[in-house]
Amino acid sequence: MDAGMPDLDAGTGGAVLDGHLGLLQDTCEEVDSLFDACKRYQEKDDRVKIQEYDDLVYPGLTVHAFYVKYLLPIYFDVQSMEPMPA
Repeated sequence: MDAGMPDLDAGTGGAVLDGHLGLLQDTCEEVDSLFDACKRYQEKDDRVKIQEYDDLVYPGLTVHAFYVKYLLPIYFDVQSMEPMPA
């Protein structure tokens, strides 16, 4: 990718994070636990970068996520996709 050009989502034209891997968790609680652990580590090492996101709520599904980056040139997308009760 050209370093001078932003990475764009071809479907929406919106900016997306360049280079990321997804880590799917079973529950929102697991995501929150990992988020808390990343925040604690960030207090000791400012090289930890965290992107917080609001939940994405769809009919029947909630995506709960954050992105974290540390030392590697990629972000890790830590998320859960939980069905909502009907």
